[in-house]
Amino acid sequence: MADRWTVQKLWPNSTVFIIGGGESLNKTGLQWNEDTKDVIKKSISDDLACIHNQRVIGVNNAFELGDWVDICFYGDTRWLDWNEDKIVHFAGLVVCCHPQNKIAWIKTVDRENGFGIHKDPKIIKWNKSSGAAAINLAVHLGAKNIVLIGFDMFAKADGADNWHNAHVIPNQIATTPYERMLQAFAEIKLDADSLRVRIINTSLESKIECFEKMELEEAIKLCCK
Repeated sequence: MADRWTVQKLWPNSTVFIIGGGESLNKTGLQWNEDTKDVIKKSISDDLACIHNQRVIGVNNAFELGDWVDICFYGDTRWLDWNEDKIVHFAGLVVCCHPQNKIAWIKTVDRENGFGIHKDPKIIKWNKSSGAAAINLAVHLGAKNIVLIGFDMFAKADGADNWHNAHVIPNQIATTPYERMLQAFAEIKLDADSLRVRIINTSLESKIECFEKMELEEAIKLCCK
């Protein structure tokens, strides 16, 4: 097992942007494949140029959007199996909360099942998804404001639910886990309020209803004065 990491308050009183996998980030109209993936990633990166100089956590494959992503966070060893060959080239910090991680250079934080925000920087609450768990990481890092990007939490009619297809498992029947994932956010909101941490959701069609919603540009004006 890798040594456990106590999250340091690297970004005190800061605004932290967390990028999820929501399909709404892909505005190209293209479906992800070997021929289009670089076009899609560049398009998303260009759309997010306004946060290239901010504090950014990329959940799962969001680290691929560019070297302006500071931290790659994941909570699933299966995801690492799929992406280890790519993540070794990521220059930022890699953090996970999977208890079975054995790779020493990845910062591993102990995970606790349940909902909400754990106040102990040695522990991250899993909250049923890497995206929700990343909110706990941002709090430990010192965030005063957290801005969520690509937290759609639903699949489109055609089944698309990520801007990439890195989570597709061959021959597995598609499932929609969002109903159980959504349960966590109300508890996260309660804990964030008690800690005086503001959380803004910039995915306007998101199924997460407990956080205030606004356009990304508006959130930047409000939080990055």
